[in-house]
Order: sequence, then structure tokens, then C-alpha cells
Amino acid sequence: MMFAAMDLPASSPVAAPPALVAAAQRAAAAALQRPLRLDVQTARASGAWGFVLGTLQAPDGGAFDYRGTVFEEAAREGYLSRLYAVLLRRSGSGVWQVVTSRVGPTDLAWSDWAARHQAPAALFDTTR
Repeated sequence: MMFAAMDLPASSPVAAPPALVAAAQRAAAAALQRPLRLDVQTARASGAWGFVLGTLQAPDGGAFDYRGTVFEEAAREGYLSRLYAVLLRRSGSGVWQVVTSRVGPTDLAWSDWAARHQAPAALFDTTR
């Protein structure tokens, strides 16, 4: 994974620190109770807040298989994507902790997270 530095106003989110991405991957693995890789598409931090959106992959980088997870039936029925979205907040000790997350969203599950959790709205712009 590579993150580029960008010249943004101080209030804008910046490329996410590696610790944020690592916390997101651990959270996804815990939610699915199996090792996996997270192919990150969006990872941003702003102050104590962080947002990561990525595609679930097998540890070897292949397609993720929901078989054997609590999501198996929903996946088989076509109700899940292979996306994982997570909102995290950095504690006073610097540890990223999950505020909320969504396994396999087929919609913009994070569309109300800024308002619901008072997180910076710019974190959730997945178009850049």
C-alpha cells in the first residue's frame, strides 16, 4: 500500500497513517473471524478520526470467500459485496478503535456516519 502526501487545507483529511490501515484490517479479520487482506481504496484521517474503505481479499490476495463465516448465507443469496467500510477514532493513547463498521455493504452504508458520529464529512468522500 502506498499513500501520497497531498497539499490540503488544515481542515481537510489527509492520507491515512499506516496504523489506521492496520487497525482497519485487524477489525475486518475480527468481524469475519479469519485472516484476510484488505485492498484499500480509500483511507483518510482527520484529527482523531479515520475512515477506511477496502475490498476483502483472501490472505494470498485472491477473492475472499464468505464460506464458514456468519455472513455465508447472505453472501450466497447475493446480499453482500466484498467491501468493508470502517470508521475509527484514535484514543488518547494513540490507538485506533472501531466506532462503527460494515461488512459487505451493497449501498453507501457510511452515508450517515458523519452526522451520526459527528465525524468530519470530508473523510467519506470516496470519489478522490
